[in-house]
Amino acid sequence: MEIDARANTFQQFDDIGSELILRNHYMSDDIKDKLDDMQIARNNLENAYKLRKDKLDKCLELQLFLRDSDTAEQWMKNRENALKDDASTIKKQKDLIDSATPAGANAAFEAAIKRHEDFDRAINAQEEKIQNLQIFANTLISSDHYDKENIVAKINQVLDRWEKLRKALIDHRSKLGESQTLQDFSRDADEIEAWIAEKLQYTSEDPVVEASNIQVILTFFPLYPI
Repeated sequence: MEIDARANTFQQFDDIGSELILRNHYMSDDIKDKLDDMQIARNNLENAYKLRKDKLDKCLELQLFLRDSDTAEQWMKNRENALKDDASTIKKQKDLIDSATPAGANAAFEAAIKRHEDFDRAINAQEEKIQNLQIFANTLISSDHYDKENIVAKINQVLDRWEKLRKALIDHRSKLGESQTLQDFSRDADEIEAWIAEKLQYTSEDPVVEASNIQVILTFFPLYPI
């Protein structure tokens, strides 16, 4: 800083003044007073600079904290919207099952499962960033930051939103499980219905026609006694 760059100038000034006093200069008293005044002025300047630097440092820390908080909240907002979209997807899947379009339901469900897996990994990765943000906030608060009240309010807001997002994820996971159970049930029902339809078709055939078919088969493949 500029004060440090002028350290040699201040030292030379002190040395000259001290040398004059040692030589019993006729204005030694005035010289001593001037040296004392200069030292006081220098101390005041250094203290003022330090206070200003501390304030600027705290301003920078506050801006960094607010930036990271806003980034975290924007990230959570995007995931909240994603959960809402997937909730709509699950409802759509149930509607597709109810309307006998299982192929569309399967595609919608598989897409929701894939997004949930990606979302779960993203939550785990974000967990460390939220913890670091909380540590940062605690450090600022414990250092008696000039804006600590707003810092407390902001970190509480972030942590509350984070907790709600985690609970929403758990609820979403539960709904996906219910949806998968419904899909499995629908698939099994379709298979059973197809099997029943096949058997009903077989039993509804004309026995006379069926006997004729057997007679034709025996013509080409006669039975031989054992």
